Amino acid sequence: MLVTFQGVEDSTLPGLLALEPSSEASGFAIGVETAAQQPVSINATEGTAFVLKEGITTINLQARLQKYAGEEVMPGEFSGSATVSFEYQ
Repeated sequence: MLVTFQGVEDSTLPGLLALEPSSEASGFAIGVETAAQQPVSINATEGTAFVLKEGITTINLQARLQKYAGEEVMPGEFSGSATVSFEYQ
């Protein structure tokens, strides 16, 4: 199974998700990665592969925040959004 994320890509850190314009915080982007800490790029042409198991398959993903080089992080509430697509082969 391939998993892809579509969303607004950060202009400073390509492959990471941009913060929503309504976010109070700034100075970073949102990264998505597998449980093994392998990056899952936003808007990648090829998805990230996961093995399907008989019965229930759990896909563990995590988010991380990546600071912009040389910029200060401004605290506050933030959000980002992406559409997740699953392609069965």
